[in-house]
Amino acid sequence: MEQEIKAIQKQLVKIYYLIYAILIILLIGGALLFPRLGGVSSSVAVILNTVTILTVLAVPLALKLFSVKTKRIQASGDEFEKKALGYIKWSKIQMFLLGIPGVFAAISYAFLEDRTSLFCFLIAFMVLMFTKPSLIKIDIFFQKEE
Repeated sequence: MEQEIKAIQKQLVKIYYLIYAILIILLIGGALLFPRLGGVSSSVAVILNTVTILTVLAVPLALKLFSVKTKRIQASGDEFEKKALGYIKWSKIQMFLLGIPGVFAAISYAFLEDRTSLFCFLIAFMVLMFTKPSLIKIDIFFQKEE
């Protein structure tokens, strides 16, 4: 079981760092490569900022969804492989849901260069840190079933 837990962690860590790489590339690439849209109307800026702020609301949704689904997986009487697949699936979904606000904020920041978008990006970036798959977290998840 120890090898399986390490394989699960390795698979999830790859996705975790891939999401971080995408966020960093979007932020830096957007700041350096996209032309500045100085003539953006205030209504477009308000719409972009509103969408960015609304996507940050996905943060508590993703955290609660992961909690509910993993508790349901633990309570099921399934074998280890089925529980492992469920844990991997919902971990990926959680990381993607937490990465979406960062993507929107980075794109909005690239076009507008305002502090609201940068702040929302930093929120998504920081929250994603709390979802890093570690051996301890995964081991605790599977120890509760025994």
